[in-house]
Amino acid sequence: MKKTRSENPSKGKSTSARANTPKAAVKIPAPAAKSAAKSVQPTRFAHPFFTTTPLAKRTPVPGVGTSLLAHIQGNLEPIPAPTRSPTFSLAEIIGQHGTTQIETSGSLRFHTAGDTGRGADTPQGIVAEAMQTDFDIAHPETSPAFFFHLGDVIYGPNKNQQYRPEFYEPYVHYPGKIVAMLATTMARFSRALTPRV
Repeated sequence: MKKTRSENPSKGKSTSARANTPKAAVKIPAPAAKSAAKSVQPTRFAHPFFTTTPLAKRTPVPGVGTSLLAHIQGNLEPIPAPTRSPTFSLAEIIGQHGTTQIETSGSLRFHTAGDTGRGADTPQGIVAEAMQTDFDIAHPETSPAFFFHLGDVIYGPNKNQQYRPEFYEPYVHYPGKIVAMLATTMARFSRALTPRV
């Protein structure tokens, strides 16, 4: 393409102007076909709806929607109705005699932990051994009443095979009763969870 120089009369400066020469046809490639799934960009915060934008004006987050509640209602199964009263009395766990001993002592002690699911030969096993030393067979009223496990007693694939190494073996010598909550990593596989001991 040929360029010619001309004077700009208003400023007295030279400028470059393109001469009217024939242009070669340029072939523009056709746009690439868009994939069905758009690439998802990470959100700024861990919670996708940490925002001041009102619900009605939010842009839907792919795979989630416009609110976490919508995601939960669309993806999680309903919680099954309890088959009994969900409230336990201490006597239902350790018996009335043990409950009376604790009431007489005026103090209730218990162990609590969560997210254990690792195995006997890990820090979990060391903690389990230390917990055992809190029990005094001669004074059961001062011993922990129970171990309240906050959930996730197993991890990883093949969950129904992990109860023995990740839960039963670390606490095999724990003398107290264990009351455990069903937590997220267990609940996702609750239908397949069949302990094999």
